Amino acid sequence: MIKIIIFILLLLAGYFINKKFKLIIVRKLIKFFLIYIGLPCLVLSSISDYKIVDFGLISLIILFSFILNITVSKLGNNILNLKNRGSFILLNSFSNAGFLGLPICWILFEDVGLFYGSLYVLVGTLLHYTLGIFVSIHSESKKVKNSIKKVLRFPIVWILGVVFLLVIFEVNIPILVISFFDFIGKVTLGVAIFYIGSNLVKPKNISSFFNECLYVAIFRFLVSPLLILIPLLFFGVEDYLILVLEAMMPPAIGSTIIAGYYGLNEKLCANITTVLTIVFLFIFFILFFI
Repeated sequence: MIKIIIFILLLLAGYFINKKFKLIIVRKLIKFFLIYIGLPCLVLSSISDYKIVDFGLISLIILFSFILNITVSKLGNNILNLKNRGSFILLNSFSNAGFLGLPICWILFEDVGLFYGSLYVLVGTLLHYTLGIFVSIHSESKKVKNSIKKVLRFPIVWILGVVFLLVIFEVNIPILVISFFDFIGKVTLGVAIFYIGSNLVKPKNISSFFNECLYVAIFRFLVSPLLILIPLLFFGVEDYLILVLEAMMPPAIGSTIIAGYYGLNEKLCANITTVLTIVFLFIFFILFFI
């Protein structure tokens, strides 16, 4: 509950402070921190905790569902002939499984929820900052080599490479270092939420924005859960509800930062992420307390 209140307060603070003072330089500094310091530390602290997790059948199912989600999203964008296709790939395909999903999984399913939720976060993080970025950029530029080059210049991609080397060679990272990464990661989440709030703008066309929110909501709250539910049931995975819940989370916070870094529509990402997160929390609390 406290995290959710802080989430809303940081969003509002970012929105109202930017509206009054036009934090152009500050937002640039925040973006620099998030891209080159914050997010890499957040990923390092997250990935390092899950290196002993077994990559078995469930990991493959999660991977398959993410790739299928990206494919279906790309197809939907083309059929509807949408603008901002790269942004919609990020919004449709990647959920807020960490900051929002893990606490909810722990509340509902305790330790088992944290285990499967962490596995979902791990696979989702790897895809979000690699394949997700590539498909998003390629959806708008249509240039494969250029898209690959842009992905490789994103700091987190190299961080993921370092993590894999550490895991392969079984290098033990000192607890003090992990604690530092964890601290910076927690700071990053707060700064990222503030940054999203500073990007909130009133939509020029409310009807069009409603349709865009509905489009992403269909993917996040219906398509994404179904794409992972079907294979989980087929293979008889017992704790399938945990993974389905993670797949049902609203859009990932990191998608707005990625969009801003690559010149995609970060304001669209910020607006839709905020609206769907509030809608999700409202529905969740009603169902939880009932």
